[in-house]
Amino acid sequence: MDNQFGFRRDFRIFQGTNKNIEIVFSFKEFCPYNLESGDKLILTVLDYRNNNSIVIQKEVTGDNIFSFIPSDTSELDIGFYRYNVKFQPEDTEDFYEVISPSIFHIEAGE
Repeated sequence: MDNQFGFRRDFRIFQGTNKNIEIVFSFKEFCPYNLESGDKLILTVLDYRNNNSIVIQKEVTGDNIFSFIPSDTSELDIGFYRYNVKFQPEDTEDFYEVISPSIFHIEAGE
């Protein structure tokens, strides 16, 4: 569940609920990396059981918190998915995968 730096990688959310997920990562010599105002993070949740189709994709700029609302997960099946997070530094076209595919678990209601 954790990597060598102790950052959380696997997440769970109850189907059809609100949840904020904070992404903490290292980049180059910075551990943890503090985002600049123009830095972007893109979180993609994939259904690996269904040809890796994208079921959720969220982007934030200058922030490391992704907010999930009930409609993000209410129509998805209970079970395990995979997610990753890509980072795009301000003023570049480059993307870096800062969280490799990890577990995103949608659980039955609270």
